Amino acid sequence: MFQPEIRTRIYQHYFAHFLRTVGATDSAEDFDPRKIPRRDFGIWDRTYGPLVHAVASGGEVLDLGCGAGIFLHWLGMYSHIRPVGVDISPSMVAIARRALPQLEIACEDGLSFLQRNPSRFAAVFSLQVFEHLSDDELFAYVDAVFSALRPGGLVCIETPNAANLLGSYARYLDLTHQRVFTPTSLIQLLEIGGFERVSLLQPRPVRWLGFVRVFLEKALHRAVFLICNYPRERVFSAKIAVIGYKPEHGPTAGPAAL
Repeated sequence: MFQPEIRTRIYQHYFAHFLRTVGATDSAEDFDPRKIPRRDFGIWDRTYGPLVHAVASGGEVLDLGCGAGIFLHWLGMYSHIRPVGVDISPSMVAIARRALPQLEIACEDGLSFLQRNPSRFAAVFSLQVFEHLSDDELFAYVDAVFSALRPGGLVCIETPNAANLLGSYARYLDLTHQRVFTPTSLIQLLEIGGFERVSLLQPRPVRWLGFVRVFLEKALHRAVFLICNYPRERVFSAKIAVIGYKPEHGPTAGPAAL
């Protein structure tokens, strides 16, 4: 775990690292999340679209760790919700605010933002964030998400998948990564946090080439796991997501910190 001052230095200039990881050649001045081709959002439409459609009209949806605003822009395509973003990196938030001035985007530690907004959100999405958290932060964030949701609210967390053969690559791609999750441990995380109806989501491809890639990926991983005597694993996609719901009735804070 980095000292706070080192972590601050890393996130201060995080946008340049983000561009390298996604293979973009844009500069900070040129990058615009709104110019990403609409077809590139197809996987999110198929994977997360039904969850967003189910949010009641006017409900606020938080993008926890919104980065440069790509997923936040996608959320904004659903006119019946009110997207909100928060990210700790000033360089990332500057890009998001420039592109999406109509949205509320906070430059703040996500934990403190959640803690000061109890029972506000109908849904919280967090993509590629929880792998950055230390052990203590992990459960503090789960409790804070639980508290920030309205009763019956949805949380969706996406992370790299340790069951994928590139799990170690994802773990060490970024100096701030603390871990990767397996499908089992990601479910365990939300159950400990007091969420109910917890289940996994896998990215749903759009084009036929994507379906071929998914089939080959699963066949390869299935063979390796069978050879290594782990026959129960079934989810091998490079990214996995878990969803859970805050109970309609019950405690106002989850039990993760107990």
